[in-house]
Amino acid sequence: MKKQMLSILEGNKVVIRNTHHSSSRRVGVRDIVVGGHSASLYSGLQISGMTSEAGGFTLIELLVVVLIIGILAAVAVPQYNLAVDKSRCASLLPMIMSIDKAQKAYYLANGQYTIDFDELDIDPGGTPHPGNSRLRLYENATCWVYGAGFHCQPTNGPELEKDYENDFLICWHNGNSRLVKICKSLQKTPAGCHYGDGKWCLVNL
Repeated sequence: MKKQMLSILEGNKVVIRNTHHSSSRRVGVRDIVVGGHSASLYSGLQISGMTSEAGGFTLIELLVVVLIIGILAAVAVPQYNLAVDKSRCASLLPMIMSIDKAQKAYYLANGQYTIDFDELDIDPGGTPHPGNSRLRLYENATCWVYGAGFHCQPTNGPELEKDYENDFLICWHNGNSRLVKICKSLQKTPAGCHYGDGKWCLVNL
């Protein structure tokens, strides 16, 4: 009976996996689990079916992570740039109010608005243009004066115009959805936007 059992065990084929390479061989009784504990005499070999610790991420997992990062970047970057442009345009409002105050002071003294920044009694800030006194250079914009008002063109933003005839500050968006968002962000109170030929919004200072 004992010889028959040994013969059966010797004939069984057990698949084993080496930590360095995979192979299959016939093992003897001494390789069989004895008393619930592994009694393998072959160091570095592991019986197939036992799981080893993961060595890293799979290619599919890395591709999924890259895809998620790409989607987040595609959504976040435009919104960030829009927020920056809104902030730049909003920072121009105190400067526009300064120019407006200087022009009104000049009008009280001379009965008309000036077309020369150098003639203003109140310093509107910024840097004088080296070749044109009608222009004024600011950190995020360029402004110029004319007989009925003045314009300011911010970097990557809509043109802002102060109209003295109606005493309005106009934000020209030209129908561009991004510029419309910037113009609406400058409105302290709903003054309305026009989407006809002019395409502008009124900004309340």
